[in-house]
Amino acid sequence: MNKTSRLIRDVTVAPATSAQWQVLLDGKPAATPAGHLLVLPARGLAERIADEWRGEGNETRPTTMQFTRLANTAIDRGTLGSTVIGEGTKIDNLVHIAHNVVIGRHCLIMGQVGFAGSTTLGDYTVVASQSGIADHLKIVNQVVIGAKSGVMRDLPDGSRVLGIPALPDRQTKRQIIATQQLPRLIKRLREIEKQIEELTAACRK
Repeated sequence: MNKTSRLIRDVTVAPATSAQWQVLLDGKPAATPAGHLLVLPARGLAERIADEWRGEGNETRPTTMQFTRLANTAIDRGTLGSTVIGEGTKIDNLVHIAHNVVIGRHCLIMGQVGFAGSTTLGDYTVVASQSGIADHLKIVNQVVIGAKSGVMRDLPDGSRVLGIPALPDRQTKRQIIATQQLPRLIKRLREIEKQIEELTAACRK
């Protein structure tokens, strides 16, 4: 997100419910990038976010506000085990990580990615924006998932996938190129059909 100019004079922390907290900016509750109320499960996290806003001055730079970005990332509680985020993994805004998902070390998860429950992601894996990962999958190490992909099967080490459903990226790119050629091929087919009809008619004379 780009920086915005806004002078915040008063930043405070207040209860949102009996067990949740919110950050007030000049008396108004802070919101997520989607406009939803930013409600936090612990006062400590709310205080950290408040400190980030106090340090912004006249310009707000969301990319420097790590705890605010964390709060905008949805991480469900594990139901039978733990939901795990590995060391060094970077998670962008508006990412949904469902129950019992395990994400390895030093991964890069870009904005608006969704993980269904009980999926495992290996180390050094990149998931580009607006991709969806189905449940109970095993995605191993050093995998790259292209933007707007739908992953519906396990992926071995070093995979490079793209598309819906996600296929090897070169295969998907060939399909995209072939699709772009369809109008020309259809036109050419009609021309050939017309030529055949004309030849057939001439042979009958």
